[in-house]
Amino acid sequence: MFENASVSPIRPTFRPLRTLADALLLRPVDAPGPDAVWSLAPGPVLAAVRGGGWVRLRVLAWTWNPAGDPVVWRCAVDLGAGQVGWFAYDARLVCRAGDRPRQD
Repeated sequence: MFENASVSPIRPTFRPLRTLADALLLRPVDAPGPDAVWSLAPGPVLAAVRGGGWVRLRVLAWTWNPAGDPVVWRCAVDLGAGQVGWFAYDARLVCRAGDRPRQD
């Protein structure tokens, strides 16, 4: 009824996006260390996504290294389903909702 045949495996030409974290252009970073300063001012932001465009999401907290030079900002992003991701702040890729994204 069925014949065995040798068939080449299908190889996708792209990796499908599985999560919101995969779609974001923000660079993932490690969670901040114990010396970080925190701002627990959650709020909506717009973040750049692959393929162009922006997605509205919620930042839960901002952190920075008070003694570092340069200062490194991080943000905790609510990725949904109980997931939180840490990303490096980049003013070209994220802005508070209602503000215009930077064009430089």
